[in-house]
Amino acid sequence: MRRFKVVKSDCAGEYTGAWEDTSFKLVDAGSWDDREQRPDVFLWHWSKEKNDLPVQEVLSLLPRLLVIISNRGENITVPEELIEVYNLQSFAGEDTSFTICSRLEGEVAVPDWDLYKSSSTITREEQIKAAAGSIYRFLLEDVIRETAEWCGHMSSVVGHM
Repeated sequence: MRRFKVVKSDCAGEYTGAWEDTSFKLVDAGSWDDREQRPDVFLWHWSKEKNDLPVQEVLSLLPRLLVIISNRGENITVPEELIEVYNLQSFAGEDTSFTICSRLEGEVAVPDWDLYKSSSTITREEQIKAAAGSIYRFLLEDVIRETAEWCGHMSSVVGHM
């Protein structure tokens, strides 16, 4: 099973188990010079008290996705420097919103919230797990697409030899 890397920022400590349960590997931020070793996701929990998204850190790591988790209804402002690099998408669960900034083709599918709830109402952790599952599938589809493109390219090259 493929384990995508998630950079857990200082404020992303809450509900990290939901990401690990979905087969993500949590890593600390650091220097990622090798493109193949760069993180797949940068995780940020937005709050009214701590809404200073570390733009320079995100740009230096250049993950495939930036995932901002917030309370439903909070106004998230993505800085212009990130909008130049990433496509924006957002969706919300019961009380949790997800802003996805992506450098990849397509969009993350809105999770099927009902698959993840264990009682009549879905908890915040279950909402995060549902979103993490959709994000995992989106990243896996991108790997499959890249592999298919590479195989198509290689077969055209080998076919002309």
